[in-house]
Amino acid sequence: MAVTVVVPSGLLIRDAAGWVGGSCWAELAMHQYLTEVLAGDGLDPERRVALWAVRANRARAAHEWHQRLPELAEMARAQFVLQVDDWPALAGPTQVDAGLAWLAQRYQAHRSAAVGPADAPVAATLMWAERLVTADRRRLAELGS
Repeated sequence: MAVTVVVPSGLLIRDAAGWVGGSCWAELAMHQYLTEVLAGDGLDPERRVALWAVRANRARAAHEWHQRLPELAEMARAQFVLQVDDWPALAGPTQVDAGLAWLAQRYQAHRSAAVGPADAPVAATLMWAERLVTADRRRLAELGS
């Protein structure tokens, strides 16, 4: 008796690349926001060091998402790195966790979509990015507000 295994196909390549490009954009937006927070005054030295580490992680995550985008003549990477409509408006140093929470929720919500055979690199990056943002949130929570 033959056994048939059905593997979901995942999203269409343009839709999948759009999500990845949106994640790249969101990580870059969070990086820019953290740059603005770090340029301000009033942060205690320990929190400032932690925020620099979180900022570096956002740059690394943006790079990883960019690497997952297709680079084909008909689908250049740049066309997919577009603003995400539901990105939260962040202002002042107290909104850092809100931005990180938004990223964590975005990643968690996409788990069920990164399931096709071609989605393995995105699924691996998704799990890595989710662990990274969770660790960043934990690091900042341990410091308090």
